[in-house]
Amino acid sequence: MVKKKVRGSPFEGLDRALKSILVSQGMQQQQLSEITGIAQSRISSYMRGDQKPGLNNLSRMMDALGISLGDLASELRQLSGDTQDELGALHQKVERLQEVVGRLVLEADS
Repeated sequence: MVKKKVRGSPFEGLDRALKSILVSQGMQQQQLSEITGIAQSRISSYMRGDQKPGLNNLSRMMDALGISLGDLASELRQLSGDTQDELGALHQKVERLQEVVGRLVLEADS
């Protein structure tokens, strides 16, 4: 059963958080698969965000990675903050672009 990506769900960003933790620990998906007994294709699907792990598989991955629920929540908050920072910067760039375009239109009309 494939679970759809749902914005605002508690699982939003879980794929990026798991991937970030995996990379920071220098572990490959295949290694995580071997340690947890979860199929590598399923882990790959979790990392792409195509599927969300159930509590059992999430717990097995967290144990294998040596992280707590607090560690995972912290990573999710960090990634969420990074996303908000990126959105804020993008919003500022769009506003500046609108100002420049507005000035160009005024100059072209005069």
